Amino acid sequence: MLKNAFAILFLLTVGLFALDEEGKAAYNYAVKAGIARMSKGLTANQRRFYKIYLDTNEYRQRDDYTRQGIFEMYYVPIGKEVEFLYDAVSQHSDKMKEKADLFSQQNNPAMEDKMNALSLAFKDMADAISKMNNAVRNKKVSQANAAIEEYIAAEGMILKCGAKPPARNWLTVEESRFIQFKLQQRKAGK
Repeated sequence: MLKNAFAILFLLTVGLFALDEEGKAAYNYAVKAGIARMSKGLTANQRRFYKIYLDTNEYRQRDDYTRQGIFEMYYVPIGKEVEFLYDAVSQHSDKMKEKADLFSQQNNPAMEDKMNALSLAFKDMADAISKMNNAVRNKKVSQANAAIEEYIAAEGMILKCGAKPPARNWLTVEESRFIQFKLQQRKAGK
């Protein structure tokens, strides 16, 4: 049991160490925003990913669990969800850059800065998607965790700019834990 707790803690912190302070702040902002969205209810796909989280935790409790089994259960479905987002997110980054150039020509520095920040955030998200696709293809857990952290940090930057990130059907471990906590509270009658 203690071995599992240390493994989970390690996997969750690997990616956060790779983020700079702004990235960590954006990550935390996105997690809080995701949790706030979840209080309004989960989509069918989010419920499916919560079930994947529960199944993965149950699998971890077994003595014969393997990292490969966890990878197949948890990361492969996330990889499939983000696999086809790269082109759309990259194009959105390019559109934001074009808008920034337009605002520059119109001598509107505030909007130019906002569009440049959005362009960078969507570019970071596209890079995270690419890294996630490579990690899933190469079956690298630490790289998959780092890519998820980068994706969520980019999502946080997009939210901080007042824009809407692409719809996300999958859940982070933190979001899944929050759901589990809320359901346990509800079951206990709190």
